[in-house]
Amino acid sequence: MSWFNVEELKKLVKKNNSVLVVWDVHEALVSSIFNKDEFLSSLKELISEARSLNIPIVYTKITPYPEKFQP
Repeated sequence: MSWFNVEELKKLVKKNNSVLVVWDVHEALVSSIFNKDEFLSSLKELISEARSLNIPIVYTKITPYPEKFQP
């Protein structure tokens, strides 16, 4: 079961002015969350729907500054 309703999402998202940002989803982070399987299943479904609508997908990963560059 997804945490989003695909049909409602299709009503809200307009592919000409939308992008899906997958932010900071990597093994070191995801492996420790309590609902890992549910989260990954929902994320895969969301990515699949975005692809089916030709919505661009941007993947990001937060990387801490090396200590010498921190303010």
